[in-house]
Formats: sequence, C-alpha cells, structure tokens
Amino acid sequence: MSSKKTPQILVGPRYLNDKICRLVYVRATDEVWTEEWSRDSWVRTSELVRLVLKAPTPKPAQLKKQGVPLELGVWDREEVCA
Repeated sequence: MSSKKTPQILVGPRYLNDKICRLVYVRATDEVWTEEWSRDSWVRTSELVRLVLKAPTPKPAQLKKQGVPLELGVWDREEVCA
C-alpha cells in the first residue's frame, strides 16, 4: 500500500503557453500544485490550477518528441471511463 503523503497525478500532461504542465495532489495534506516539464524532469511551477484544468491535452507525438512521459492522471482516467 502506498503512503498517503505520496504525490498523485491528478491531471496528466496539458499544453499551456508553450509548456507541458500537469496537476499534482497529496491527499494527506490536501495540497495541490502544478508542475512543468523542464530538462527531462517535472519542476513545481506557479501556474494557476484552473488554467491547467482548461488547457488541452498535447498529442502523444508531441510528448514523445519532448521526452515527456504520458502519465494519465486520476481525473483523466475517470474521463476515459465515463
């Protein structure tokens, strides 16, 4: 069983202002933040959560070209199953 303090991807990669961003959540602390793909890793950013939620999902080819892992978030999987 995973730790409740482990960050969980809430919303997978989104294309926002020429950046690839995602939304991360920690249930234990009820903390939500955004991360941006930068130099082969995710880095915490100050993007507004509502902007990431509204941003379009990039095409898989675009993610692959930039080396971004295609990790669906919890909410992404719920949309797929709906």
